[in-house]
Amino acid sequence: MPGPPRTVGDGGLWISIVDLTTWLTACNQARFGADTQRLAESTHPLSNGSHLNYAWGIRITPTPHGRLITHGGSWHTWLAKTARIPERHVAVAILSAGASEQAISDTGTDFAESLASR
Repeated sequence: MPGPPRTVGDGGLWISIVDLTTWLTACNQARFGADTQRLAESTHPLSNGSHLNYAWGIRITPTPHGRLITHGGSWHTWLAKTARIPERHVAVAILSAGASEQAISDTGTDFAESLASR
């Protein structure tokens, strides 16, 4: 398996699972300021008027439990998926070395929604 790249940006953020879930919890609690969080989680229509559920690197999908805010990434065989439902105080991070991207994505979103429905 290749080592971490020496880049900034795509493939350049390396973080522990503890730090990642701390970050997600801070986002859920708007610790960076409500205005900053609102801006980062804002979607805007395209110039043709169509609307996307994508904002600043995250996807925002409405669910019965609140907004499901997700982000995923991969580098070679390493995969990550984060899923948050701030209205239910849910923050999930899934990390893998070798699973399929779809399996990691489904696991993260399904687990977050399962926690939110409790």
